[in-house]
Amino acid sequence: MWVPCPAANLERLHSSNDGCPGTIPAPVSKIHLCILTPYWKRHIIIHIGDIYCNYILGYIGSTLRVLFKSRLHKFWQKHPDARGALQAWLSEAERAQWQMPGQVTERYPTASAVPGNRIVFRIRRNRYRMVVEIDYQRKDLYILFLGTHAEYNRIDATEV
Repeated sequence: MWVPCPAANLERLHSSNDGCPGTIPAPVSKIHLCILTPYWKRHIIIHIGDIYCNYILGYIGSTLRVLFKSRLHKFWQKHPDARGALQAWLSEAERAQWQMPGQVTERYPTASAVPGNRIVFRIRRNRYRMVVEIDYQRKDLYILFLGTHAEYNRIDATEV
């Protein structure tokens, strides 16, 4: 996908190519193209001297993408009392800008951080548990497990 490349973003480029300078020499003669990759990174191709260099502008957006939402929908159909709490959590998670586990547990003091960038949320006063994994760099949140407290006790949150 082609996206515009504002000149303001040129100050914070990172080289993704050997042989290209780590910072862009001023002035940049020409921006050849700007593309959005499947991992939501913006790249530009510029011409410096006799070489073309690929620079990463950074990830688009700063909020999390919640993946596997269908697990929430299936769960609250089976457990209607969890629907309101899960919808409120989903709404907040989609607007969140968490960059580390500590920020999640600061917002949700009853949540627990476990190895592997995973967070265990207690839903409806610990009646239900949800395990998510957050890729903080890509801004992806994966819903890995959602079940009753008894079901949670039978799994390993670091391996689910």
